[in-house]
Amino acid sequence: MNEKAAARAAEEDAKGFKDVKNHWAAIPINVMLEDGILSGNGQGEFKPDDALKTADAAALYNKLIAYDKAQQAAKAAKSSQNKKNTKNTTTVKDVTGEELLAPFKNQETLTREEFAQTAAEYLAYKDELTVASIKSKTKAKEYKPNIVVAPDEVNFPDEKKIDSDYRSSVTTLASRGIIASGGDDNYFRPTEDITRAEAVAMLFRIEKGMTVAPATSTKASDTTAKATNSATGDKTAATTTKNPTTGNVTAKKTSELEAQSDLENKVFKKLNNLYKTPGNFQNYGVMYWQNDVLHVAFKSDDDLAQFEDILAKNDKDKPANETLANRVHLETTQYSQAEYDRIENNFRTFYAQKQPAGTILGAYPSVAHNQLIVRVDKGFDYMNDSIRNAFGNKVHVFLVTDNADSTTDTAKN
Repeated sequence: MNEKAAARAAEEDAKGFKDVKNHWAAIPINVMLEDGILSGNGQGEFKPDDALKTADAAALYNKLIAYDKAQQAAKAAKSSQNKKNTKNTTTVKDVTGEELLAPFKNQETLTREEFAQTAAEYLAYKDELTVASIKSKTKAKEYKPNIVVAPDEVNFPDEKKIDSDYRSSVTTLASRGIIASGGDDNYFRPTEDITRAEAVAMLFRIEKGMTVAPATSTKASDTTAKATNSATGDKTAATTTKNPTTGNVTAKKTSELEAQSDLENKVFKKLNNLYKTPGNFQNYGVMYWQNDVLHVAFKSDDDLAQFEDILAKNDKDKPANETLANRVHLETTQYSQAEYDRIENNFRTFYAQKQPAGTILGAYPSVAHNQLIVRVDKGFDYMNDSIRNAFGNKVHVFLVTDNADSTTDTAKN
């Protein structure tokens, strides 16, 4: 390695904590460090496996809340430039880290179940912020958070050890994908002290809208799948689709895909009232599926309001389960599908030049974060700086290793 390359490598290493480089929670820790939410011990260390101090937990929440307020203020400033007033004027009650930690203020550290209570309360606060950010008052009232596991299906091998005071909070986090439930050896360990890394990992998922998949039972997964198919006699063909939020590939029956396609066609027909053709809509918005819900996102608040009126007229006198308004989720977006396509095409050219031996495994828009999410199988030197210089925050890249369960956030690595 020449002196220049060595200097760059040293500079990259200096950006993160030296004791988390190979840690399982390196990604969430370094992301929050870069966002200005985390700080170390003054010696370039984070001490990820140390127990989280209650005072540090309160300080961490305060920084997250300040970060949230800054994000909301930036969005509000942008919305104020729009000539038309938004319909939703929901306000969110302020919360502080001290309030979240009040029940445990006399403790030096927190157990995992105690921290789960604070995280669930912070998650509820984030949900309120999401509702407040939805332009349409009608859609704001209809907002439902994404559920990864049904609450009544959440389970842990040691769930009986979870105190009844905290069980609801643990269930909420698991059902929302903030922690993984299920599996034969996926113990929650409710009375153990929560570590600094474990706490950051939970809050990282809440802050970034990311989820962790439930653990699977190694003993019963294969036999359960066979028994289900046999018992139902379901011979419907299946194919695979990609979740636009996580990028995970899941099986979908052909019948379900046909139902999705039918709903898309109905929505496009209504969109034609605004844009004349489906092709024109690509310049003004995005349509995508998330957790079996069809999302239609508009760049313009005016267009969103007009489309609400179109749906209202269309759904008049129809049963609630047949109305389009109850089958789609309307929201706003910074980029249109055409713009996401251009970003993707530019990134494909960029990546091919930087890493000719690499393959782009998938690319899809994350409307919630105004980013194109890209999964690649090979990285290259100084990838994070190169991507930021070329695309700013428009592209977020994950490196998928040979281990199918291992994905690295290359932008923060």
